[in-house]
Amino acid sequence: GKPVLLLTVGASGAAKQAARSHTGSMTSGIDVVDAACRTVGAVRVDTPAQLVDTAHLLSRCAPVRGRRVAIVADSGGQGALAADTASRLGLTVAEFPPAVQERLADRLPPHAAVANPVDLAGAGEDDISTYASTPAVLTDSSVTDAVVLSGYFGSYGRDIPEHQAAESEAARAIGSLAAERAIPVVVHSMAEHTATVSELHAAGVPTFADVEAALRAVATAHRFAQTPRPRVGRVPARERQVPPGSGYLAARRLLADAGVPFPAAVGIAPGAQDPGGAMRSLSAPVVLKADWLEHKTEHGGVATGLGDSAALGAAYDDMVARLGSHGYVVEEMDRRTDVVEVIVAARRDPSFGPVVVVGAGGVQAELTQDLALELAPCSHDTAREMIRRLRSWPLLAGWRGRRPVDVDGLAAVVVAVSELIAGRGDIGEIELNPVRVSPEGALAVVEIVIAVPTRDVW
Repeated sequence: GKPVLLLTVGASGAAKQAARSHTGSMTSGIDVVDAACRTVGAVRVDTPAQLVDTAHLLSRCAPVRGRRVAIVADSGGQGALAADTASRLGLTVAEFPPAVQERLADRLPPHAAVANPVDLAGAGEDDISTYASTPAVLTDSSVTDAVVLSGYFGSYGRDIPEHQAAESEAARAIGSLAAERAIPVVVHSMAEHTATVSELHAAGVPTFADVEAALRAVATAHRFAQTPRPRVGRVPARERQVPPGSGYLAARRLLADAGVPFPAAVGIAPGAQDPGGAMRSLSAPVVLKADWLEHKTEHGGVATGLGDSAALGAAYDDMVARLGSHGYVVEEMDRRTDVVEVIVAARRDPSFGPVVVVGAGGVQAELTQDLALELAPCSHDTAREMIRRLRSWPLLAGWRGRRPVDVDGLAAVVVAVSELIAGRGDIGEIELNPVRVSPEGALAVVEIVIAVPTRDVW
């Protein structure tokens, strides 16, 4: 039941360089560590300072249950800088409802800003208790998940000793209201070692000398409010061995047996005399693919839009002349509308085992690098959440009047691939790129299955 913060290293390129699939080269050890943290409910931080600051906040105040933050500052510029920083860190600085603004306006000077951020406009200098009464209004109004007080508070007693008693009283009041309302009140003070700052510490109020550190601690602490991934039972790895050089058609069969949908296809054996005959059992147009090549497009191993036997025969003769007399595959071409191309992949991490990835696909996949990664196997709900995390999610949800695609169908592919990599100790990498997802469902049209070297089978 205790928060676990993790500071680690591991974003080196070694794992990327060893990967043969596009996806393996786009994900790092840190991606996998983050997935492991999400699974167990831990939070990774980037720096030692962030580790200490977040631990300081977590040990002193109530949980940060949401993204909403109220900012109270004693200058407009200070409040605006804090609001910009909060937004950059993923917090929400939402405008307060009229009723709350009215309550604040009744207590502050006429020229004070009361929408969020709140500018005390000198009210704190006239009455130091304003630094406590203003957060009290906000924690009593259900409009925020945390209050950040930023500015000069903590310095009054140091600079004007006769103000020390009032400032200490305000510090104790801030601690009491935070404890009573179970909403964190965090103070950024320009002073570091004053009697008032000591009073804040004693009252259990997290206090920081830098407003960005204060807000970053709030944002990091909020991540503990997110529900950990439901743990999916690991499928015992079966120690088979993927035949070396098994090719595209064999990989299709393996993935189709696992539940991945594909267009209809026919294989052409090396040295075939009548390649155009493959058209008899398929619907035109079709695609011709070099069966043995991993990255077919880069080698000119794909010909699309072949409308009849003559076109297929000509494409076949061209490929044989350029690439050699090997096995080829003829596949029905997907002509559905409102299609989004997605990459679904999996690999075996040397430390954490199998992981699954979904992201923006197609030939620009490495350019966009829009990916979500989790440990495998994953549940259907986790797969849907991964898809929604993508920057390209609006394309899937229906962009500019296009129909939304079948997200559940795509999630089912993610789950199938995750279960396959988790259940087959002989598979090192799987990549489906693209999976073409339309409102009518998902179809995989290119895939790679890479075996683990025999000595490394899990």
